[in-house]
Amino acid sequence: MSEEEAGSPPVPDDKPFFAIDVGDLSEEPEASPTASDAPPTPMMMGSLSGSIFPAEDSAPVDQTNPRPWTPTGPQLTGDVSEFSGQAMYAVPPMDKKEGFRWRQFFLGLFVPYIALTLLFVVEGAFQEDWDDVYRGEDIILDSEDNRTFETTLSPRSNEVLGDFWANHYTDDGVEIAIRGWSWESEAPSSITQYTYTNTGSNESEIGTYYPSNNTVYFVLENVEINRLYLYVEYADVDAYNGAESGTDIGEFLFCLLPIAYVAGTIAAFVKGNNALAYGLLTALPLGFVIFPLLFFLLLVFAFGIY
Repeated sequence: MSEEEAGSPPVPDDKPFFAIDVGDLSEEPEASPTASDAPPTPMMMGSLSGSIFPAEDSAPVDQTNPRPWTPTGPQLTGDVSEFSGQAMYAVPPMDKKEGFRWRQFFLGLFVPYIALTLLFVVEGAFQEDWDDVYRGEDIILDSEDNRTFETTLSPRSNEVLGDFWANHYTDDGVEIAIRGWSWESEAPSSITQYTYTNTGSNESEIGTYYPSNNTVYFVLENVEINRLYLYVEYADVDAYNGAESGTDIGEFLFCLLPIAYVAGTIAAFVKGNNALAYGLLTALPLGFVIFPLLFFLLLVFAFGIY
């Protein structure tokens, strides 16, 4: 072996895979087309209108059919009635925008006045007539000495003395008023004389009423009168208690009106009945206009004011 051959490095027969030159490209043999290089053939996988599985006795699908995607069954079209075997979904209805509910507004506008009217009707149904509670009696008192007066009252079994009074005017313009009362009391009560003059008034105790025997006894002070017209008022206890209970019921219902008004307004807003709530809110300030107007019209028709 010569020295040149021994000193030169061995030349490798194979080049790295990335060492490609022009010569290699020119020497690359032209690849012949194979079956894998042909364009893909479409295949029928199923139909939207039927089952994706073919029947057992049906003929195999021709893979070379020039129109393989032409199904023989019903097609998916825009006509909803042609769907077969498909799930149907209903479209939810669209909410229509409603206008202002005037009926609810006027209902809320007039309901407070209707409730107020019914309140007076209910109170009148439970309340006794006050004219049946009291009974009046006129008594003429004569005095032997023009100062001392005495009489016996006659209340009924279900009555009690309410009060009694007498007025007298002297020739010199002095007013004398006698007043006494005893409301369901067994103790004697005082009788008072009121004297009114041009310079002032005076008050003094002049007598006593005795409930045990219903006796009235008094002596005038600084004045002489020979006759007095005494008016006595009795009260029926049962009728009075009934009238008071009716008044209590009316007052209780009247106190409930503001609470019901506020609660009704809030409930209307919460339930979405805004028109009803606006009507209730409008009724309150409107009342300050309606009632004075009605009072004025009443005066016009009553007294003929034009």
